[in-house]
Amino acid sequence: MLGLPEEALPTWFSGFDFSKTEKVLLALSGGGDSTALLHLFYSHWTGELGRDASTLFAATVDHGVRDGAAQEAAAVAQWCGGLGINHRKLTWHGGSVTTGFQSAARNARYKALADCAAQLGVRLVLTGHTLDDQKETLLMRAKRSSAGPGMAGIAPATLYERQIWFARPLLGVSRAALRDYLNRHDQPWFDDPSNADVRYERVRVRQGGDDPFGNGQLDNADAASERQRTAIEAARWLARAVHLETDEGGRFCALLAMPDLAHEDGFVGLSYLLMLVGMQTHLPERASIAGALDVLTNTGRSAFTVAGCLLERDGASVRVAPESRNRRESGFGLDHLLPIWELPVLDALDRLRGLEKVTRPLFCRFD
Repeated sequence: MLGLPEEALPTWFSGFDFSKTEKVLLALSGGGDSTALLHLFYSHWTGELGRDASTLFAATVDHGVRDGAAQEAAAVAQWCGGLGINHRKLTWHGGSVTTGFQSAARNARYKALADCAAQLGVRLVLTGHTLDDQKETLLMRAKRSSAGPGMAGIAPATLYERQIWFARPLLGVSRAALRDYLNRHDQPWFDDPSNADVRYERVRVRQGGDDPFGNGQLDNADAASERQRTAIEAARWLARAVHLETDEGGRFCALLAMPDLAHEDGFVGLSYLLMLVGMQTHLPERASIAGALDVLTNTGRSAFTVAGCLLERDGASVRVAPESRNRRESGFGLDHLLPIWELPVLDALDRLRGLEKVTRPLFCRFD
């Protein structure tokens, strides 16, 4: 059995406590990162936590576009069988996707893994994202913007479709350290050729050496803390300032007062409110929010659209409703993919919507 000494494990799984988790599904591609996750977590689960391997599951998604993927999945299944872990092969037929393949593949993996977890009665999926993935993500985002919530990077945990948590316990560990671990234990892994395909932005960033952070240093902790802090403040603002109702079509509309909108937390709170009412998958651009607040603040009566919403001010009152041309029936971002930092916002909006509170992540000490 592969495994590091127990005293080393807290370093690998820093910030996570799986002692109250009953069953886990591992996302296992057979690459170096996920293979290291398999053996490290197996050692932790059966060793330090004393759990039976039968409560640990693994799943491999075959994207159906690469020769050899089926054979790799079969090898991965053998690795799992040797550890007593139940393995599932999941197939996505992605060969027909001609543009945005990586994004489509990522969405397909989320769905396939979440569906598999639900069938197994599992609420937690672990993925092998590393410190290198975090850095690459921040490098790509830094090219687009030097500030904002996106610079918090990849969340340590994300809730999918309000049901399944995806956690990333190796997010603070380098890819090199994981491969060194595998090499020391003579454990092979498979290299996906797409990881060297420069048609993909992440690969170009990985190979390009462009490092706006300087000297390879990465520090997103301040941005993550700020994102969590503003989410808590926005949740308090939403609970205090917003009255939610539905229109004739059953879509949400919001009523609030100008003094609340002018409050220092109104900027972020309005962002989440517009995402909800407009059924957006992402927060509106900061410039759009700033422009909307400027118009509302400087006119006694106004009506204009932003982020799929119609904003109307009449004296001290503001109404936020879906824009007439906005016929979206789904797409509210926090209902689809919720970074754990935004959990307080979802709680506030769920109370306004009359929905039950989502299950708390017992495994993660980030809320």
